[in-house]
Amino acid sequence: MTTSRLKGIVANEGKFRTTKTLMVLGLGVAVLAGCSSGEEAPTGEPSETVGAVGEDSAVQEDLREAGTTVSEALVDYPDVTQVVLSDAANQATLIYGALEVPFEASEATTELTRTVEIVDGGNFVIEAESAASGETWAIDQDGNVTAVEG
Repeated sequence: MTTSRLKGIVANEGKFRTTKTLMVLGLGVAVLAGCSSGEEAPTGEPSETVGAVGEDSAVQEDLREAGTTVSEALVDYPDVTQVVLSDAANQATLIYGALEVPFEASEATTELTRTVEIVDGGNFVIEAESAASGETWAIDQDGNVTAVEG
């Protein structure tokens, strides 16, 4: 790997962290705004979660963080077709066309999609299994968390 390429990766790391921080802050503001509306949660979609609740709340939060991590990576690297969520990575690194990014799930998650396939210009699904219930949950590129049927 050339020195200029390494410098580019290191320079992008700071941009990646700044973008991630801004997205997390934006998500927090959106959640707070939704909580203060005074309206009841919509019905008719029982598998979709409005907020993390119950014994699977920690795995749902892991999924939200994983989804945010992938979305932020796609902002900086829009042409990648795979994002690898790695608990061994210290920074975002492009390896053979796949982007490896740091991500560590909590102990609440027993299984997690580690290699996330990016299709149709940014669509993805990440699945995780809850240690508490054994139920599998999924998140998509829009941040929709749902229980996986079957």
